[in-house]
Amino acid sequence: MSETPAVARELSLEFAIDEAPEKLWHALTEPRIVEQWLAPVVRNDPTTAGFSCELLATDPGRSVSYRWRDPDLGESIVTFGVSEREGGFSQLSVLQEIVPMPAVTMSGALGCSLAIAAPASRRVLTAANQARPALLRAA
Repeated sequence: MSETPAVARELSLEFAIDEAPEKLWHALTEPRIVEQWLAPVVRNDPTTAGFSCELLATDPGRSVSYRWRDPDLGESIVTFGVSEREGGFSQLSVLQEIVPMPAVTMSGALGCSLAIAAPASRRVLTAANQARPALLRAA
């Protein structure tokens, strides 16, 4: 087996949220509320069992970044951006960057080989909120 370069992946989403930016910001950054719609916020503890959410950075009222750790799926950095749109409502951007894991290549005696890695992708989805998202129901 030999290692090949790691593959970076990211997913970008945009949502129009019919709530004030301040309320959305509160739902994204208040630990007791984040725990209701996502997971407990931990402090730099990679040994936490199960899914964990670690606060990395914040630009008050504008963006917040978390490291999500899942024992089965690995790590990703998720950044939520909040801005105001027409009518005093919110625009939410979500960027999830998968922390790359090394790709593995295996070769067999008969000359066959297998490379395991996922291609890089970027998707942008726009959605109006028909039902209130769980994070706002918690706020």
